[in-house]
Amino acid sequence: MVTNGKVNYSEMYLNALIFAPFGMYLAMLKPKWSILTQLALIALVSLSFEVLQYIFMIGSSDSTDLLMNTAGGLLGIIFYKVTVTLANTRAHSLLIGFALIGGSCF
Repeated sequence: MVTNGKVNYSEMYLNALIFAPFGMYLAMLKPKWSILTQLALIALVSLSFEVLQYIFMIGSSDSTDLLMNTAGGLLGIIFYKVTVTLANTRAHSLLIGFALIGGSCF
């Protein structure tokens, strides 16, 4: 997003960070789904948020938000899959707590 002629990277990072717990939850709840299917759902939810923002004139709708939200969801999926693969089943419980805290904060 461009603000006053400058790219606002902090907003882009925050959009990705906000959707990372959603990607983790999706990977936990639907482990048999392919990453592509999970990513499509994340993109659809993000698109829904952007359309609602446009319809109700809340904030600003931006294609960069859609891309960064989807990228954040992908990072959450990857983080979950890598952590569970490298660690034991206890990591699954810790990641549930981490996603719960992260999702609650946002």
